[in-house]
Amino acid sequence: MTTDEEVLLSVEDSDADFNLIKMAVRNLSPHLTVYRAYDGEQAIAFLSRSGEYQRVPRPHLVLLDSQLPKMDGFGVLEYLSTSPELSSIPVVLFTASSHPLEIRRALALGARTVIQKPVRFDQFREQLRAVYQRHMQSLSAVA
Repeated sequence: MTTDEEVLLSVEDSDADFNLIKMAVRNLSPHLTVYRAYDGEQAIAFLSRSGEYQRVPRPHLVLLDSQLPKMDGFGVLEYLSTSPELSSIPVVLFTASSHPLEIRRALALGARTVIQKPVRFDQFREQLRAVYQRHMQSLSAVA
């Protein structure tokens, strides 16, 4: 990883949704690299840099599906919230639910933003662009 590389981790088990994410983030930055985890356990291994993920870069942003195999997005958020090393990584949670309690739970567990599925592609792309720019600017301000 170069110092200019920006890393995004998409935690998404659906190939169709992952392809939508890749299309949406394609033009965010020439330095953006997208990695993928297929389930919550793989996401935690990636973020913790354990096992086969020891040499992966730390993501600048995580796009997390709420409904995943093995461990759901809320389990991943709980794990991240208890780790001082990982709790500062911004997470955007994607959910099909519009239930206010689920959205509040995600935000209470540390999600920076919750995006409800399904959304129009242009709306989805703009929401991702805004979140990405906001978090990359906050990283620049800290550096």
